[in-house]
Amino acid sequence: MGRYYFDLFDGEEIHRDSDGIEFESVEAMRTSAFRTLLEIMGCQKPKDDAELMLLVRDAFELPALTAKLSLLMSYPAEAPAGG
Repeated sequence: MGRYYFDLFDGEEIHRDSDGIEFESVEAMRTSAFRTLLEIMGCQKPKDDAELMLLVRDAFELPALTAKLSLLMSYPAEAPAGG
């Protein structure tokens, strides 16, 4: 199918992929983007919120896919004393 490049935006800067990956199909590229985001998010230091975005481009530098993964953790209000 073609070579795709996964540029990662971590909320502060874009990390450009200079190597790319060859995929047999668009579906294979989509699956890889999904798994890549999950893997990278799993390696992050725990914090209350995080957002990652993959900006996938094809061999012609054209946008092929944007995938975003967000995590927001909230805490319940403290239970009343003696309850």
